Parts: sequence; structure tokens; C-alpha cells
Amino acid sequence: MNAKWLSQEIDKSLIDNPNLKVQDIRSKALRKWNTNVSISKARRAKLIASRQLEVDYKEQFKMMYDYGHEVLRPIVCLDGCFMKGQFKGEVFTAVGRDPNEQMLPLAYAVVEVENKETWTWFLQILIEHLRGNEVCGRCTWMSDQQKVLVKIALHSWSARKIFEVSHSSAIDNKFKVDLDTHDCSCRKWLISGIPCCHAIAAMNYSSLDAEDFIPTCFRRSTYEEVYASIIYPVNGHLLWERTPYHDVLPPIKRKLPGRPKKKRRLEAWELTKDDTQMHVGGHIKKCSICRQRGHNKNNCPLCPQPTETTENQPSQPSPSTQSSGSSQEQPST
Repeated sequence: MNAKWLSQEIDKSLIDNPNLKVQDIRSKALRKWNTNVSISKARRAKLIASRQLEVDYKEQFKMMYDYGHEVLRPIVCLDGCFMKGQFKGEVFTAVGRDPNEQMLPLAYAVVEVENKETWTWFLQILIEHLRGNEVCGRCTWMSDQQKVLVKIALHSWSARKIFEVSHSSAIDNKFKVDLDTHDCSCRKWLISGIPCCHAIAAMNYSSLDAEDFIPTCFRRSTYEEVYASIIYPVNGHLLWERTPYHDVLPPIKRKLPGRPKKKRRLEAWELTKDDTQMHVGGHIKKCSICRQRGHNKNNCPLCPQPTETTENQPSQPSPSTQSSGSSQEQPST
């Protein structure tokens, strides 16, 4: 068993767990092949596998344009939204469709304000990256009613069909129906999407067919069309058409100085500690003697205070000793 063969066996484990340890490789070799692998051989095998994975990632980045050309559907959706953080602005996005009919982000940009100049700049860069008018001319472009992208038609009040329908069984027996906006003051038409009885009464009065006001999502033809499509398979990377763009390289890996930190960075409110918040360990610290908060066992009022001892104090001489000493010191006559 050499390091190269071992690296091929642990490549899948390294993909699932990039932080695979050398000791785990040795344990796997001992458990699976009943072979003791040295630390140096396990470290070489991990290094070879890591380098091979890095090469694979670079090759995948190089095929990014080819993959986009293969899976991109001829539909592009444009939208913009406001930034509500400390720095204001707007975000423009372009989203496509992949073969599974899911969203595929194409591009985004942050601009100061939404106007004709910013949208023109964003679309010019987007069309350039999508291989110009040759590809974009065959795409369907959708927008969310941006003022600079679509032309909004304003309806005059005189041309709108507004009716007042009386309903005898309702408490508020008068309802306003607007056939142009598909709206009724009872709100049933707005909630369900199906015309209410008040709207149907207005349609019958105007000699209009109620089926024309049914949304397309409730029609049988739409239901059949939804389940008529299939998921088109995607060719393997060997059959992709090679695009003439430059290779896309992965971002440069930065190795920060020092040991990698595994603990989560605490927020400012988590660093403050008082009697109402939980401390480290999931509980509030208490005194081990009285089980009360706000102090420890050294300052506990129930803890007995140490008393002064008299062992080191000098003892007082006894009267007999003083008298005997004084009698001995008297000079003889």
C-alpha cells in the first residue's frame, strides 16, 4: 500500500469532510484493510488527494461558460430591489432558467439609483457576457414592470366598467364591482381568483361571458400543458460545445496567520453579563453555600468568619514566678 493508492481511496472521504485528520486515515486503513499506516504515509496521501481535488475544482471553473451554454434556457428575467442597510442603493438582477425549470442566477449589480442610464449599463454588460445579440435576440425577456423597461398603460376612469351590485341576503347589500381590474368589494374575487356572484351579475348585465374572466391557471388546457413537458437530459461534459472565452479561475485561497478559530464570534449583546442573562455553561452562577445569586462562597454571609487565635501572643508571667525572680535578684548582705 503506497501513498498514491491510498489517496485514491480517501478522495471521497475528503470531499465529504475537508477537515479529515491524519489519524482518521490511519484508523480507516487499519479497520478496512487491516494495515498499519505510518503517520508520514497518511500525511502524504492526504496531500496528494487534496491537490487532486484542487485540480478538479479548477477544471470545473474552466468549464463554467460551457456549462452555461449547455443548460441556459432562452428566457431572462430582470428585476430590481432596494437596499435597506446603512448604505442605500438598488440591486439589479438577471435570472434565467435551467433544464429543470429552476432559477439560475446570471448577473447582479449594485447601483445608486434606478434610471435609464443604470439599466442601459447593466443590460449592455449582460448582453456582452451572453455572447451578444446572436444569443440575446433569441431570448425572451421578462421584467417586473420597471418604468424604463416597459410602457405602462393608464386606463381612464370613463372607460372602466364599474358597477354597483345589490345583494339582498348580505348585511352590506351593496358591492362595487370593477370588471377591468377584476376586483369586487367583497374581496372573494381577489382572494380566490374566481369571479364572485356579484361579478357574474355584472357580467350578465353587460352581456359578457364569465369564462373569459377565469384565470388561465384554472383552465384545463393549462393543467395539461403543465404536465406535458419533460425534463430534458443534459449532455456530459465531453459533449459540451467549447466556448471561446477565457478560462475562469477559482478565487485565491487566503491562509490567515495563526491557528484557525473554531469558536463562533460572539455578538456585542452576548458579551454583557448580568443577573438576567445566562452565563457560560447555560446557567447563572450562584453561591455554593446558600445557593443565592450576586456573590460567591468567599463573600457569603452564612460562611463563618475566622476568629483571632492567641497562640502567637506572649503569655503573662504568673505571680509566683515574678516573686521568685525578684527574690533571687536581691543582693546578699
